[in-house]
Amino acid sequence: MKYIIVFLTLINLSLDCISQSTINEEENLKKYWYYRDRLKYFVSVGIEPGQSIVATERNLYDGAKLEFGQDMVLFGFYLGMLATEHELLKRNNQDVTNTLYELQCALLAFKRLDECESKAPYYLSEDKFDGFFRRDDVPIDFIVNHPELNDGLESTDIINWESICHEGVLYWEPGKPAFVDKIGSTESYEDDGSLPKYEWTTMSQDEAIGVLNGLALVSKFFPSESSWYGNLARTMAGNIVNYIRNENGLGLSRWHIYDPNGNKIDNDHGGNANAYAYGFAKAAQAITGKPLSDFYDYSLDYCRELIWHELQLANNFDFESGGPMVATLAAIGDSWRLVMFPIVTPINTTREGLNLVTSSQDWDSYYLLLWKILHDKDADIDMTKAFNQLTSAPCNGPYSYYVEFVSPEWAVYQKFWQGKDRQQNGRFTMEVDPDGCFAKDFTGNFSGLDYMLLYNLYHLANEGNLPDYVNYMDRKVAGTVPIETDFGVNIIWGSEEHPINVMAFNTIESSMKINAQTQTGTEMPGNVTYRAGKEIILTDGFEANAGATFTAYIEPFACPSITWNNFKSQDTTSETILYAEMINAYDSAISVPYSGIYYDDYYENIADYNFKNMSLTSDSIVEEVNQELSVSLYPNPNNGNFVLQINHLGNNTGRIKVISTLGNTVYNSVVDNEKSIIDLSSQSIGIYIVKVEIENYMFIERVIIQ
Repeated sequence: MKYIIVFLTLINLSLDCISQSTINEEENLKKYWYYRDRLKYFVSVGIEPGQSIVATERNLYDGAKLEFGQDMVLFGFYLGMLATEHELLKRNNQDVTNTLYELQCALLAFKRLDECESKAPYYLSEDKFDGFFRRDDVPIDFIVNHPELNDGLESTDIINWESICHEGVLYWEPGKPAFVDKIGSTESYEDDGSLPKYEWTTMSQDEAIGVLNGLALVSKFFPSESSWYGNLARTMAGNIVNYIRNENGLGLSRWHIYDPNGNKIDNDHGGNANAYAYGFAKAAQAITGKPLSDFYDYSLDYCRELIWHELQLANNFDFESGGPMVATLAAIGDSWRLVMFPIVTPINTTREGLNLVTSSQDWDSYYLLLWKILHDKDADIDMTKAFNQLTSAPCNGPYSYYVEFVSPEWAVYQKFWQGKDRQQNGRFTMEVDPDGCFAKDFTGNFSGLDYMLLYNLYHLANEGNLPDYVNYMDRKVAGTVPIETDFGVNIIWGSEEHPINVMAFNTIESSMKINAQTQTGTEMPGNVTYRAGKEIILTDGFEANAGATFTAYIEPFACPSITWNNFKSQDTTSETILYAEMINAYDSAISVPYSGIYYDDYYENIADYNFKNMSLTSDSIVEEVNQELSVSLYPNPNNGNFVLQINHLGNNTGRIKVISTLGNTVYNSVVDNEKSIIDLSSQSIGIYIVKVEIENYMFIERVIIQ
């Protein structure tokens, strides 16, 4: 078995040059793309029934169910995420092809759900594209027909709910999607008789508002009248609001939802929209650009405007009383006003109203950003809460398994549609099951779309002060290195002193030329490393010339190792290693050896070789390397006690050290078991560095005691 020796260069940076906020901004961007890649376990992109609809929970109940519950609220965040992602990628000269395709499929999915009248339970002669929609069309055999939803997972990769309940132990990495083989959807619940189809399928005003949330952002960032995406979004928004105000005359009540057969949707199922009528109309006006009179009749609806303006004065809104619905409509329509006599002209108080309605539940970060971005407001909004929320989101993704096993602040499927207590502690049916456990409603792994859309809005509002919006899922790289730049200090990027490291969770496609001298002819060996989770494609034009160092390897990213560690492999003192660990405190893991290919001036027979159309995948490793050994720790953050999990340790032994931010070793012990309980409860709260060394394998992670 051959092993590859790779010399990684430590970049000499001053701690003073790297603020914690800068580190977190970079980490939050990469976390976004980690969530983006993880989203494949919640949605199958396409145009067939069930596709491009996002599951609300994964690993629900017994751990093996993919649940489609309040789908359309989450679907609106999905649309918004895709629209803002496209805008940010476009502004940063990134490839938008995949995002556009996904957005196209999502819009067609909603059109598919809208054209539902000929299907159960309505059975009319023809479908209508009129604004009434069903919540999902996910078939029972959806997972069987779409095995990509279990990409890389085996049937044994399960969450053991019994161990959580009876032992108080979670034998699973929190936030990591597990295997599923069951569906919770309209069809499945109607099939097993557990819920009447009427209750499960009917359109409601909260679902409609959720969709408008996404359609507003699609319309915003596809404003052209020739844009298929923008025009379809505007048509959908107008249809939805006109249907809700009963423009089709299916019943006697204005601003009340009726199903296609004329049955009145009762209040308990979100049928009565009278209190929000003006908010709906202003939202439709803002999205479509049409006159307000297309959606609101003053001769019949005047009192509803007064009711709407009064809602901004309520500071006790929660989820049950409709806070997210009110805030969404107000942000989309910029629609709250206050009349102060003798001043005749109403004052726009939307910002103040949003803050009053949402701040008590920690929703203000999202809704104020949504309002600011949709309406190009210059208002100076405090970004601290949004930044802190983004930073606090768990790297592996949000989850809520049981009372003690939740991701604080992100313990629900949709943070900005759930109250503060649920965000922090999860949502459980506090009744004891026959097995002695609390009922496990609304549990499992969550998609993270709330994080993703918040991040994109935050990035749009802070553009120029944040890291470049780079697609870390699939990257395309080109150009010639080393290259000289001058920012006051001459730096040669792609050199041995300043190597270029390119990472992508899925694929890297490169036509880069790596030379042994700069563009001005200065002798300077190039140094470039690629790490991808699935595939590296070296296309026509790629060159790694004699004297240059080129490394490429396939190694899937296991969060939180989503950033790059740079270490010097020789002539390194323990103090320098600690220095590197502190600089890279946000970097979480490094493992050597790894699978990959390594070319440099040692291999004279490949000098000047042009690697045209070469593809490296996880199934075609150039060098055979043992890569089974892996280390993880959980929970993180914790109260001072955590589990150290070492997979495939075998007969090996290792050593774990825990180092404080002052550089003191507070824990030092030999490890010879695959699972160990580490007790740091005597230490003060704060950030610590955990380092595990097993022969030539090194693992480093930041752990937080709180």
